[in-house]
Amino acid sequence: MQGIVISFRRGRHTQNTKQCIVRVKGIEKRADAERLKGKKVVHVVNKEKIKIGRVSAAHGNKGLIRVVFEDHVSPNIIGKEVNIE
Repeated sequence: MQGIVISFRRGRHTQNTKQCIVRVKGIEKRADAERLKGKKVVHVVNKEKIKIGRVSAAHGNKGLIRVVFEDHVSPNIIGKEVNIE
């Protein structure tokens, strides 16, 4: 499956650069997003660098998911595609 990173998970004064909010193609409801919980997410930065994360939860009622990466990710990830396995 393919997804697009929408933003970092953030609050009023802070943002967490290890957690991202992702819109998955073909998922429109929270119930569908809940089924992806625990799946592996891979973002290929370049040939030598790969960022790996896991789906932690659904985010909101429109089918967005929360992804927690093992390490901090660059702000360049926003708007890029990730693979959900």
